[in-house]
Amino acid sequence: MGDMEALGRRIRRAREDKKWSQSELGRRWGSRSHAAISDIERGKTKVPADELLPLAELLGVPLRKLLTDDPAKAQFFRQDSEESLPASDVKKVREAFETHARQLWAEKESQ
Repeated sequence: MGDMEALGRRIRRAREDKKWSQSELGRRWGSRSHAAISDIERGKTKVPADELLPLAELLGVPLRKLLTDDPAKAQFFRQDSEESLPASDVKKVREAFETHARQLWAEKESQ
């Protein structure tokens, strides 16, 4: 299973946990069509790196749950109670997640 397919599977699982249809997720996530969500969940379409964190927040899951099932890799994405951090630190943490996500996608594209 490819990385895009694995990401799509994790997105589908999170969507189903919320009991949302593909159409409902599409509506809530920037007016995407049912077909667009289906393509993402099947690994046919990439999720832009800068949309991964907003998607995770929309689905109510930690970013690490969308990016990997591997516990060793998930440690990098550990989100320790952002609520207890000052807003400026939360912004830095989110920027670091987004940067790393873009790097992961770039590495996969270059292979």
